[in-house]
Amino acid sequence: MRYLQNSIGILIVAAFLLLYSCGITKKGSLSKEELLEYVNDPDNGLTKEQEANGVKVKLSFYPSSLLVAQEQADTIPIEKLKARYGGHYYFKARFSKDGKEAIRQLGDFGKYSEMVQVLAFRMNDYVNLTTSSKDTLSMADYFFDQTYGMSDGNNLMLVFSKDQIKNANMFDINIAECGFGTGALKFSLKRKTWNSCLS
Repeated sequence: MRYLQNSIGILIVAAFLLLYSCGITKKGSLSKEELLEYVNDPDNGLTKEQEANGVKVKLSFYPSSLLVAQEQADTIPIEKLKARYGGHYYFKARFSKDGKEAIRQLGDFGKYSEMVQVLAFRMNDYVNLTTSSKDTLSMADYFFDQTYGMSDGNNLMLVFSKDQIKNANMFDINIAECGFGTGALKFSLKRKTWNSCLS
């Protein structure tokens, strides 16, 4: 009987922590700002960072709810936006050097121009995902955010099919050497570090 009471107590505490982490105890869901804060907190395991050749590469899980929040407008029903983004997992890769866009620090216009082409059109050749069962998956899509030197980093949105990795609790996102001189990079992630409020 005491064992059963202890088990129930543990389940209640776990449920409370899950609800609190999703912001449900506060107001039903996390705001855009709260989501970004949660994702960028290293303690939550959703953001990884590596540095090589002076280039910092930051990879973050990017909840589809953030994409919905960014695009939400009175003319687009929220359920339609959820359906649009709900079938994929999104990750933001950020490349920076000396606090600036990494492609602006390559030395000359020729290298800059080449890297714009790589980031905009050829990253499918350099990025993939490997699961704990050794399956290798290509990106379903990606998007390069061209900010023309107005940002402190170059951002790529990496998109993977949710169905293809729904059973993989651990996986690696691999970024091969693409022109920054970083060599091959591997970012290991655990799917259990995000929950339904961040899907």
